[in-house]
Amino acid sequence: MKKFEHELNYKATIITPFHNTDIDIFKETFKSVKAQTIGFENIEWVIVLHNCEQKYIDAVKELAAGHENVKLKELKNNSRSASSPRNYGLNFINSPYVEFLDSDDTINEKTIETCIDVMARHKPQVVVFRMAYKKQNESVTSVITDVTLWNPLKEEIVLTGEKLRCKELFSSINLCLLHNRFFDADYIKRNNFKFDEEIIMAEDVHFTLLCYEKAEKIVVLPQFIGHNYFVNSKSAVQNSVRSREVTLKFSYGYKKIFDLLLNMGAYYNHFFITLLNLYVKSAYRSPDFTAEDWATLRREMGPYAKM
Repeated sequence: MKKFEHELNYKATIITPFHNTDIDIFKETFKSVKAQTIGFENIEWVIVLHNCEQKYIDAVKELAAGHENVKLKELKNNSRSASSPRNYGLNFINSPYVEFLDSDDTINEKTIETCIDVMARHKPQVVVFRMAYKKQNESVTSVITDVTLWNPLKEEIVLTGEKLRCKELFSSINLCLLHNRFFDADYIKRNNFKFDEEIIMAEDVHFTLLCYEKAEKIVVLPQFIGHNYFVNSKSAVQNSVRSREVTLKFSYGYKKIFDLLLNMGAYYNHFFITLLNLYVKSAYRSPDFTAEDWATLRREMGPYAKM
C-alpha cells in the first residue's frame, strides 16, 4: 500500500481552523509559523476558513498573499466546532507529518524542527511536548494545566509496549489535548482517524486517544515547551452558561472518551474527575436544567463516577 498518492512537497503540515479570529491575535500566530527554524517555505500551512465573515477572509488572504505554502480553504456548513474544519484540512496534507494549531495560539520557533528530528530518529506515531499558557485577561481560568509527572531531567522519553499505557501519559500534560502533539500523517491516513463531529466538548481529546490506542511508539519531550496556548474568554471551555440541551450533549462525547480509556486499559481517574467536574458545573449553571435532567446526568455518568 502506498503511503501517499502524491509526492510529498513539504517537510510538515500545520492545520489551522479559523473562525472570525481577531486579526491582531492571528498575526501573532502567523508570525510564529513564519519564524520556524526549519524554514517557513518547508511548511505546508492549511488554514480552513470556517463559516467566516468576508472581512476576516479578506484579512487572512492579505496576510497569506505571496506565500505559496499557505493553502487557504473555505468551508461553510452547520458545524460550530473545530472538528469539521480539522477533518476538512486532513484532506490536503502534502507532507509526512502534521500538527494542529489553533488560530489564536503560537508555537516556539524550534517546534517543527525539533519534532521532525525526533520523528526521524525514533519513528514514533506521536511526539508529545509541553505548553505554556497566556490568559486573555484575569477573568478567565484554565481547566487544563501543564503539571507533569514526567522526569524533568530527561530530554526525551520513548514509550513502547506496556509503557504506552503508563499513568504519566494519561494524567499529565493537559489531558491529552491536541495542541502539543505532532503526528505521523501516514499513520493518521492509514487508520482513517477523524474528529468526531458530534462531540461538542473535548473533541480533540477523543482524537488524541484514538491515535494513542493504536500507536506502537510515542516520544515525550518533558523539557521542551513548543506551544503557547491562548486561554480565550470566548472559548467553549470558558463558556460556563449553557442551555440544558447543549449540556446534556456532553454525555455523548464523554462516554466515548471514557469507554475508549477503559478499552485501552489506560489510567482514567484524571479524565473522569476533570470531565465530570466540567459536566456538573455546566449543569449547575444552566438556567433551564431540570430535576429530570439531573436524573439523566446521574444515570448516564453515574457508573463512571463510581469508578
